[in-house]
Amino acid sequence: TSDPETAQLRWFLVHPRARGHGFGRDLLGRALAFCREQRYGRVILWTVRGLDAAARLYAAAGFVRTEESESKRWGAAVVEQRYEIDLTASHSRLGGCRNLPEPNEFGGPGERFG
Repeated sequence: TSDPETAQLRWFLVHPRARGHGFGRDLLGRALAFCREQRYGRVILWTVRGLDAAARLYAAAGFVRTEESESKRWGAAVVEQRYEIDLTASHSRLGGCRNLPEPNEFGGPGERFG
C-alpha cells in the first residue's frame, strides 16, 4: 500500500497439513503485534470468497470486511474480499502467541512440509 500508516498482509498461508492446530491464529497474532510495534494504524488484506476458515480467523482478530469485487484469478472467476483492522481503535482478540515448532518437528522427527 502507498499509505505509510497502513500495513498489508500478503499471501497469508498455512500448509494444509498444519491447518487446524492454531498456527494461523498464532501467525496472525504475531503479524498484528509486529504491526503495532511498528506503529501502523491499520492493516489490510485481500482474500477470496469461499475461504471460510480464513474469514472466521480474520473476524475473530477484529478485521472487518470492507470491500468485495469480482475478478478473474488463476483462470477462474472469483470474488475478492478486502478486510481491514484499525489498530488505533481496537486490539486483536487473538490470544498470546505460543512458540511454534520448527517444520521438521511437526508430525514427527525429520518430517517436513511440502
